[in-house]
Amino acid sequence: MQNVYFNTSAKDIVSELPKATWEDKEKVKQIDLTKLSPVSSLDSFETKNLTDMLYELYPNYYAKQPMPKSLFGNRFGYDMQKEIGQYMRDFYTGNISQSDLADFFEECCQSMRKYAAGKRWTSGDDGVDQQKIVGEIYEIFAKENARAAVYANDLEGETMNMSYGGRKDDWVYYNSDYHYKCEKTKKMLQEAAEDMTNKWGIPSVDTEEIEKNSGFTVDGGFDFNSVWNFVSRNLKGQSNIEDESIVPPENFKFFYKEGSSPDGGDLWCSMNGRETRRKVPFCASDDGLQGDIFSLKSLLGDFFWTGNMGDWDFLSNFRVFTRWYAYRSGINNTPG
Repeated sequence: MQNVYFNTSAKDIVSELPKATWEDKEKVKQIDLTKLSPVSSLDSFETKNLTDMLYELYPNYYAKQPMPKSLFGNRFGYDMQKEIGQYMRDFYTGNISQSDLADFFEECCQSMRKYAAGKRWTSGDDGVDQQKIVGEIYEIFAKENARAAVYANDLEGETMNMSYGGRKDDWVYYNSDYHYKCEKTKKMLQEAAEDMTNKWGIPSVDTEEIEKNSGFTVDGGFDFNSVWNFVSRNLKGQSNIEDESIVPPENFKFFYKEGSSPDGGDLWCSMNGRETRRKVPFCASDDGLQGDIFSLKSLLGDFFWTGNMGDWDFLSNFRVFTRWYAYRSGINNTPG
């Protein structure tokens, strides 16, 4: 597991010492809070050596301040979210194990509690504050999980697009393996949050409610399909899944390239051990749009029919279209 630290040095609290002289502030800056003996057994930044100095400089230093609305609204939180995002991408490339990911989740919770204690937002052992910390850490991990799954999916799609040649920005790709891995990983993160609350001896966090009320939904929710939809529909303007809650068939892969050839776009699809390549017969129609959009079901016919209506419904919900259609219809402006 890579070493990741979110150290809060004494530099972060110098701004809270208005009575300090320049010399005093320089002394405080040199103190590594993580190496001093804590006053309590908790992972708080409060230390005896620092307490004496700070109380003399600023008697109200340890007066508790209100918790901010978001713990990720400043530089410390932003850096942590970036680190989590990179960690999740490394997880999807296989460089990080599931146990390492669980350990990293705990490390982030501990680091955020230390930081919050150092900012006087919490005493370090307040149950409500600790619930907020675990809840927000889960929210960031779960969101970055969905983003990382789509990112890994698109890296795979880029490789396939290279075999077709031509433009690098006129394709979409979907591999249901990433949908299932995303869901499995989210459940693991929920378990990590539960383990953290048990370790701290506080009530569990409601992960379903956290996702429901999250502000991180501009680019989709906390699932693979909605984030994939945002990228493929809103950013690329070439494909969408009408019902994002629908579960894809296992081992389903799909690649679509709009291209610029007069005989239409290119479609490749693999499912149930079979694969096929088709041309997408885009054509001008009276309203200028009807010939620019197709469902996978209409393009593939009965090729993948197995009698499983769930698979059939999924293909009916999956549509491909031209960027002209996305622009004229406004489908690329659909909220994530």
